[in-house]
Amino acid sequence: MQSTNGSAQSDVNGRWHEQVEAFKSGMHKLVDRVSTKYNGEPSWLKKAVDRTGESIKAHPIAAIGIAIGSGYLLVRFLRRRSP
Repeated sequence: MQSTNGSAQSDVNGRWHEQVEAFKSGMHKLVDRVSTKYNGEPSWLKKAVDRTGESIKAHPIAAIGIAIGSGYLLVRFLRRRSP
């Protein structure tokens, strides 16, 4: 029974890491687009994306909480602004 639970945990971890890598890849593409538009390479932005990905991997529960809280606050803010 532990082996199935352990493999389920490893599947979740694997999928989580895949999602983080997909996020980083998408953000790197966005940074590349911005840098070509403005004829410069914002290396600080690429470093920030890498650090964010590493932080998400290191603290996944906190990252989920921050994402949910930020989304909630954004929705509340936008609802107050709309007529």
